[in-house]
Amino acid sequence: QTCALPILHVAAFRAEDTILVGRGGDYRVKAMCALLRDLAPELVVLEKQQAMPPKVHGRVQGVASTASIMRAMGLWEGVLGALEVPHVLVRPQVWQRRILAGAPGEGKARAIAVAERRLPGLNLTPGRCTKPHEGLADAACLALWGLETRGVEDGERG
Repeated sequence: QTCALPILHVAAFRAEDTILVGRGGDYRVKAMCALLRDLAPELVVLEKQQAMPPKVHGRVQGVASTASIMRAMGLWEGVLGALEVPHVLVRPQVWQRRILAGAPGEGKARAIAVAERRLPGLNLTPGRCTKPHEGLADAACLALWGLETRGVEDGERG
């Protein structure tokens, strides 16, 4: 089964995938709960978040951005725990090492290539997107990691 977030008996969410009301709006926790109840995933894979140094890959991550991502991560963990949904946290390096091994390209292009090859039915250009959505490709790869490992390879169980 595939929806806006890749769901294949395993749901994968990144903090950025948190359901919001409008741009810069508040989080819709009830909608997050409803989504999880409707999907009833066997396992949810969350990409573990961490604060980044002031300059990473030539970019500066702002304090507000970091706070927003950490808040979203906490919301997902809280909702999953409250609903007793099995979930696992995995560091990006762990899922990338397994899922992107041997994939052509650099950086995010590798996740897009793997998602397109392994999940051909997944629309990586939803809505008005004109190029593949990097976040959706990452989430798809997280779900693939969850399917392959069932979250027992270097993941933190929640």
